[in-house]
Amino acid sequence: MVFTVLYYKDITSRELFTNMKVSKKKLIIIQCIVFLNLALFQCSFCDQKGKFYPRNIELLSSLVDRVAREAVKCLELSEGDTVCIGHDEEDSKVERFVLDRFYRILLESGVQIFYSCDTSRNGLGLSLHVWDAGVKYHKYVGRTLFKQGKVQRMAELKLSLRALHSSTGQFVYMGDLTDHIEDQVPVVHLGDVEEGSIVIGKPSLPDEEKLRRWFEPIVVLGVMGAVTCLFYLIRSS
Repeated sequence: MVFTVLYYKDITSRELFTNMKVSKKKLIIIQCIVFLNLALFQCSFCDQKGKFYPRNIELLSSLVDRVAREAVKCLELSEGDTVCIGHDEEDSKVERFVLDRFYRILLESGVQIFYSCDTSRNGLGLSLHVWDAGVKYHKYVGRTLFKQGKVQRMAELKLSLRALHSSTGQFVYMGDLTDHIEDQVPVVHLGDVEEGSIVIGKPSLPDEEKLRRWFEPIVVLGVMGAVTCLFYLIRSS
């Protein structure tokens, strides 16, 4: 039964191309359109497969860790030192995430953290305020008509830091700590990197995505329509 079906398909395919009277010009057009479709498919689905891209929340976490370690060096903190932290109940979810991550690095460095400051305690009073923290998509890179390309991604962090002696009230440090991390993520992987990032929200795509969202399907449908029309035109000739 299997051999019979294969033989039937083979005969049908040969008869189709034997009976059709196709000019060389039409054959060239068909070959060009088929090649264009293959190129379109290849460019759309071959963007950096198998490469790992950290999630947005992981990228911001790495940035906070780096800034916190820089603060430890700046304040010359060492294992066993005491830090008193001023607590603000009005922190947003993003600010709370950044501060908790910051304090975690202090603990990993061996620093003792307290939320209530005592003037008799020998340590530092630490005040932190988060001005900006999050992940943004800035622009498209390597993007063409038939290729989605990548999005330039940036994690940004800016916070102000004030440190003073708990016993004397003398300022030890006062200034801003800012840093950022940039990378490029293929558009096809944006859904993956945005998973688990409810705290920091979903970044907005660059504006040009709106125009491309309508233009690309029209072009693809036009190419497929041309292939279909030529196929039926040749069969009827």
